[in-house]
Amino acid sequence: MYHAIGTPVEGDENGIFTISISNFSEQVKVLSEFKSVSLENSGASNDNFKISITFDDGYKDNLLQAAPLLLKHNIPFSVFVVPAFIKSNSHDNFLNENELKNLASLDGVSIGTHSFTHTRLNQLSDDKLKLELVDSRHYLEDLLGRPAISMAYPFGAYDNRVVAAVKKAGYDLAVTSQAGINTLSSDILKLKRTEICGDDDIKSFRQKILGNWDWYAYYQGEKS
Repeated sequence: MYHAIGTPVEGDENGIFTISISNFSEQVKVLSEFKSVSLENSGASNDNFKISITFDDGYKDNLLQAAPLLLKHNIPFSVFVVPAFIKSNSHDNFLNENELKNLASLDGVSIGTHSFTHTRLNQLSDDKLKLELVDSRHYLEDLLGRPAISMAYPFGAYDNRVVAAVKKAGYDLAVTSQAGINTLSSDILKLKRTEICGDDDIKSFRQKILGNWDWYAYYQGEKS
């Protein structure tokens, strides 16, 4: 799970959510050693190791920096965007509608939602929860002209009520911020992801994608 590539994230003084372009380039070389598939086509298997790459929030650098490097190596990826960030045009670091269309048009790129306003879904009333899920999906479908079937829980915050609402809203799969490897028995509305941080060196990066950081899930708080 990534956020920004080369772009400082507001409020992230320690640079955890930003990967330098040089570090990302080295990470892509490592990723190219493995079988990478789109999240929608991951088909987790116990005997066939696969990797799916995701980005949260919809930073402009996902198009300008990440896409050229990943697609050069035929590595597909998913981006989970926040319609409120796109529509407001209040922050230059986030994709605007035209940029999102350009990103979505690239072979190997899929777009999902990150709720409508990037709020903690487990703290909302049933009505507001429904609006966050349904409005964000409809916004993407209207803008991109194709189904929006995946979503990422903002801040990794969800509970059984939220998961049920996600299913009812028409999503086929959803991803969390809990570290770990998914298998055939994984709940497709609670898929795990391991976060890649700005201070990860290549050794720790390789260990993370191999699942050797799964112990971290026990100490992990909500975030995304």
